[in-house]
Amino acid sequence: MTKSEREKRPRPASVSGGYSVGDTRWSRFLNSLKARTILYLKYRAPKYWRKRWGYPVPQSGRYEDYVENLKPVVLPKDVLGRMGERLVFEQVVTDVSHRVLACNAENYYCELDLVFLDEETKEIVFVEVKTRRYDGVEYRPETFAIDAKRKKKLALAGRLFKDERGYVEYRERFDVAVVIVPNDGEPTIRYHKAFFTYLEAVSGYRGDDFGKSRGEKYLREDVRERRRKE
Repeated sequence: MTKSEREKRPRPASVSGGYSVGDTRWSRFLNSLKARTILYLKYRAPKYWRKRWGYPVPQSGRYEDYVENLKPVVLPKDVLGRMGERLVFEQVVTDVSHRVLACNAENYYCELDLVFLDEETKEIVFVEVKTRRYDGVEYRPETFAIDAKRKKKLALAGRLFKDERGYVEYRERFDVAVVIVPNDGEPTIRYHKAFFTYLEAVSGYRGDDFGKSRGEKYLREDVRERRRKE
């Protein structure tokens, strides 16, 4: 059978409007439509629904109800960090003046481990939780990756969280909770209240690689390298 005869042969019609099931163009279109639908329902639609009808705040005291970025599979390296976040959450919930808003709230800049409202001081508190095992060495919060770059990411993420969810009347406060887990014994929590301020964090780091996307950072570095060579 020649090529012209194959082209004249009638194609089997389907419910897809004349295209055959095995047509590559139609299958590519369906796959792209499916991918766009999944991406919209996963990323765009929840943000639209939350902006329109508000962000629901759980009223229970369970840690899992407040976790927004709940991962279906927790890696072994994340088990220790999740345990420390749970311990800090249980300590914060016991205070009557504290109202927890979210745990592991993620936006463009970074992930906020714990966010709650302090009704006594009218502050919205963003807590960065660092969990480490104690091996006889005395640690300080500065050594737990709370550097100038991390402070700026936390400050911008906290400001974005406050603006998106309508807590503009509250002042920001950035705390650091260090959970020390010894090899034998009960873990201890070192809570540092007002560890840094928003202005201090924003003005303390002048770089432009504090966003979430690491690909953009590497792309900017490649462009700078090419410009330097030219």
